[in-house]
This record gives sequence, structure tokens and C-alpha cells, in this order.
Amino acid sequence: MKCLIRFLLSPFTIITMITAVGTASLMGTIIPQISEKTPHFFVAWQAASPLKYALIRFLQLDRIYTSVWFLALIALITCSLSCSLYYQIKRALRARQLSPGSKMGSKPGSSCRAQVTENTLRRVMRQRGYRPFAAGSSSGNLVFSKNKVGLWGGVVFHLGLLCIILAGLWNAGLRQRGLAILTVGESFSGQTNKWANTRTGMLTGPFTPKLTAHLDEFQPGYWHNGQIKALRGKVTVVEPDGKNTVVPISVNHPGYIDGIKLFLSGDYGYTLDLLLNGRSPRPILSHILLAAPARRDKAVSYDMTIPTTAYRLHINFHPGRGNPAINLTSSSVGLTVNAPEAPPLRTILLPGQSIILPLGDTLTFNRVSYWAGIIFARSYGISLLYAGFGLCITGAFLMYMLPMKTAYIQICSVRPDQQRGSRPLQQISISGRTRRYQALFSQELQEIAAELQETASIS
Repeated sequence: MKCLIRFLLSPFTIITMITAVGTASLMGTIIPQISEKTPHFFVAWQAASPLKYALIRFLQLDRIYTSVWFLALIALITCSLSCSLYYQIKRALRARQLSPGSKMGSKPGSSCRAQVTENTLRRVMRQRGYRPFAAGSSSGNLVFSKNKVGLWGGVVFHLGLLCIILAGLWNAGLRQRGLAILTVGESFSGQTNKWANTRTGMLTGPFTPKLTAHLDEFQPGYWHNGQIKALRGKVTVVEPDGKNTVVPISVNHPGYIDGIKLFLSGDYGYTLDLLLNGRSPRPILSHILLAAPARRDKAVSYDMTIPTTAYRLHINFHPGRGNPAINLTSSSVGLTVNAPEAPPLRTILLPGQSIILPLGDTLTFNRVSYWAGIIFARSYGISLLYAGFGLCITGAFLMYMLPMKTAYIQICSVRPDQQRGSRPLQQISISGRTRRYQALFSQELQEIAAELQETASIS
């Protein structure tokens, strides 16, 4: 048991675990994670590099924060932190019961010869914020303390860290998160097969929220140079009891419904509806999702084949010269149509316009609208997380702004000074200890000694 405690409290162990967590977090930003990419991305990745993809899957590097090895590392850090916290509490309680005659760890401060009473000495120390130690004083030896609450700074700080880690483990075990891609006017019913990607905790099943979300509005905002500024939208949520709630959402300002948080993922683009009417008994609707360009005045290119036909299209979509956040009707599609045994057909279509294709079919640019990624999330331990941050800040403040100071004053009588007749003098020796700002504390002890000598000369 002692070997295990020494291992958990070893500085080498702690530094190694912190380095491992930092390295894992860095890999999480470099290696694409399942929660951040669509399934199509990983299918393409597997096809391009099957061995590399298999190794990453085996090591769970595509799901680092929910992997078994990462959670085991966090559990080890939790044990180490709990053990450290236990011994810090014992040390703090023992320090409060320190014997006043003890000077363990104290450093010499200053000394002087003065004729002062014990009441005068206590008054001078009280003016500087020192109070008699709870254990009292022994003959010829006085102990004063200042900022006793600072003794608990390390305990409070590490307790905050423990709360943060426990909140993370709680959330990792029970959290549920899913990304849905919706075009304006579409609805999402929370079915498992409709998610673009999901991320759930180890202790939960599939994420199936019992509500329906309808994307009513979506508007990107742009800076004057055409770059994206903000994303905003409105979602109508239908709860199981039939209650409708309109929820404004954005990237940084989510809406809350029945314990579920809804917010925009930051992914958005344009949805093009191309309708083919011709020889087939039913019209063929192509629902094309294009990612938004970095600037609103840039074109987006896309290549596709119309299902069940031989038509191959090269699409060059222009969002429009005006502000597309206000109006998409000025957008246009540059089309290059290739068909067997026919020369390429090039044209530009506006919303609502049609063109006759080489084989006699009619292609209509039916509609253009926005699509957006909406995240549904159910998180746990958020209050504990905030409490942990508060405790960490409080503990750091106590440690660095209010460090505990202990002053030891030893009084011993000396032979009378010949210049003062028979008045006895006392040799006052001041020492103390503190964990922070040793130089400033030593200077403070010298100032106390000078003040005592000055007080004695005035009296």
C-alpha cells in the first residue's frame, strides 16, 4: 500500500500523467475525431489509407476522449489527486495544532533590545494583522499567525481540480450528442439513422431525443470584406405532448428544451434542388448540399451524375452579387452538362429557370436555400464543472494573495543597561515562516522589530 501511495504522489508520476494528457489532447486536434466528421469522411479515409485507418481505429485515436486508455489515464490522475488532497488536509489540520514552542521551518528574522510589556507587543502585532496562535503561548515565547485561511489554499485549489475531473468523467459516461444536417424548411425527428454523426458516453445507449425540430430560418452574417461574421437561426421544437416552442439558436448561444441543448455547429452551406423531367415516369429530384465558401462572393464547384441517367453535371454555383443572407434569388448556377454522343452543353440558370438537355429532358433549377448543422446535446456535471473552476480560482487566490505567516517572538531578560540605570532590558528575537514571498516576509519582521524598539524608546 505504501508503495502505491509513493507511486501516486511521486512528482515523476504526476509530470508523466500531465504530459500524457497534453499529448492526447494535441493528437485529438490533429487526428479527425468521430464526433467532428461525417461518416462519409471516414469511408473515404478508409478507402484511401486502409492500413493507417485500421491502426487508428485499433488504438482508438479517432475517439480519444472516450477511449478506454484515456479514461484509464484520467482515473489514475483522479486517484493521485485524491491521495494528494487527503494528505494536504491532514497537513493543514496538523499545522493548526502546532505547538507554540515549536519553530520547525522558521527562519531568523530580526532582534532588538527594548523594554516592552507583553500587552504592548500584542498590540503592535495586532495592528499588523497578526493574531495569537490558537494554541496559546509558552513562557517567554509568543506565537502569532496571519492569513490562517491561506493554509487551506492548496486544499481548495486541488479540490477544484478534482471537481473538474469528476465532472469530466461524469459527462464522459453519460453525455449524448448528435449532429443533424437540415435545410431550411426541413424537420428532424431524432431517429438514430438520421444523424450525420453522434457521440455518446460509455454508460448510455443510442441518442434518440423525443422531440421534433424544424429549421424555420437560417441567416449568415458577413463582414464588409465578405468573410463570415455570425450564424443565427430559429428552430421550432415540437415536444412529445404536442407543445411547440420557437427557439433562437446560434453557435455560442444555445437554446434549451427538456434538458437538451440545441445550437448551430458552425457548418453551413447552400442546398440546390435540380428537377429532371423527361422520359422517366416520375421526375427526378437532386438534392445537392454545397459547403459555403470562405467568402460570400466566391463560387462553389461540384460534380455529380443524375441518378438513373447518363447525365454528368459540373456545377458552378454563385451565391449572388448582393447579400445572400438577405436574398438568394440573385444567385445563379453555371452548368456544364455531358451526355453520351452529344457535345457538352454550357448554360447559366437562375432559380426557377429550365433548360432542354441534349436527350430531350428538361432540367429545372427548382430552388436554392441554406442548410445548417444543428447539434443536439445532453450534458451532465456542468454545475460541478463551474464549481470546480470557482474553487480553483479561490484556492489560487488564497495561496498567492493570502499566504499564511507565522511569527515567533522569543523574550529573554538581559543585564541592565548602564546608560539607563537599573531599568532592565529584554532581548526580543523575532523569527517566522511562510511558504510564499520569503524576502518580503523577512523585511516585514525587521519592520516589526524596529517598531517595537521605537515604541519602547517613546514610552
